[in-house]
Amino acid sequence: MGIGKSILRRAVVWLILGLIGGGIAADLWWRQATRGTDKQVKQLQTEIDSEKMRAQQLESKLAEAGGELRQLKEQLAAERNLRRRYEDLVTRGRK
Repeated sequence: MGIGKSILRRAVVWLILGLIGGGIAADLWWRQATRGTDKQVKQLQTEIDSEKMRAQQLESKLAEAGGELRQLKEQLAAERNLRRRYEDLVTRGRK
């Protein structure tokens, strides 16, 4: 029985060492695998931030263009009104 216990103890020790070594190796592998993912996440976050800024700039330009469009519509309406008056005067003068 002395040899059986000795073999069993060695097997248990090797099993424990294997589990510890495997855990360390798995941890190192996991860190390397996630390192690239962390970089991708940071790059994507940077891109998202730049796109947010670009969207804000475009929104402000759109608001400015909306104001200009309103002014142009008012000018067009005023010019149409003047044209109608002029046409009315011309038609009255011909009668």
